[in-house]
Amino acid sequence: MKRLFLIPTLFGLASIAHAGNVQTLVTKTFTIDITTHCEEGEVTCSKVDYVGTRNGKPSDRIKLKGRTLTLANGQGRFIGYEFKNGAYLYKVLEEGQLQIFKGGKLLQRETGVWK
Repeated sequence: MKRLFLIPTLFGLASIAHAGNVQTLVTKTFTIDITTHCEEGEVTCSKVDYVGTRNGKPSDRIKLKGRTLTLANGQGRFIGYEFKNGAYLYKVLEEGQLQIFKGGKLLQRETGVWK
């Protein structure tokens, strides 16, 4: 009887570990889903997905790959995420701010709410 109880529990934990941690940031212009594919508790992660949708335009969507940002070259505190798309750099900061850069110049900045 105990084996039947333990097996479903182990399968449940395995599926949770591979599901990824999804967070959603909603700003005035965008809804951004960020999914991390690293073990819980890891401060640095180079397996992060960004799916950004322009609010009100479901077909206007961008998907990017990126990484976490930390202070002190990966040894410090988590501060957000970074994603590259050609000459564009997208930063999503822990406090809920989206920053879009091109060639080092800030093009857009919006503050949102994590859902």
